[in-house]
Amino acid sequence: MPLSPRAHNLCSYLGAVFVYLASCCLRGSCLGSTSAPWSVGHSNEKLALLLWSIHFGRRAWETRYVFNFSQTFVPLADSAQEFAYYWIFAGLLAWTVPSDSSSWNQLLRISGLFVWSLAEVSNAVCHRSLSKLKKSRDERSFPSGQPFLFARCTCPHYFFEILSWMGFNLATALPIVGCLFACVG
Repeated sequence: MPLSPRAHNLCSYLGAVFVYLASCCLRGSCLGSTSAPWSVGHSNEKLALLLWSIHFGRRAWETRYVFNFSQTFVPLADSAQEFAYYWIFAGLLAWTVPSDSSSWNQLLRISGLFVWSLAEVSNAVCHRSLSKLKKSRDERSFPSGQPFLFARCTCPHYFFEILSWMGFNLATALPIVGCLFACVG
């Protein structure tokens, strides 16, 4: 049964958080962590979990309160493809994010956090601007004035999404799977 776009996005985003968290728990218990199996041991793992969860939590919140959808359902093949993309990468990233990042340059980590934070806020602003574009189900228009960066770039929300994942990877010691996630997406 096809899902509504809102249900599709909520399953996709909240599923990505759940899979990431579950994979962290499995990683801890499978790799013989001395702490409880549900805990995330190293600071880099905690940082990656935090950034991942904030990103997809924001996307779920936007799905619920910001986005307007014109379609009545999402085809099953599209849902399966998106769920596989987010959930498989969530599991792989949680399993492979570098746990010992003590040799990682702290200036790069701070720069990555700054870039990630700026990109997340900017992406949210773009999504808010986009939500005002639709007057009705069939009609699209641009709001009066120049929406945030849309005068300079056709799709600034995609630019900030990419920038967000670049910041994430920089802040979390360039996990290979994180870089692949950014490139494939």
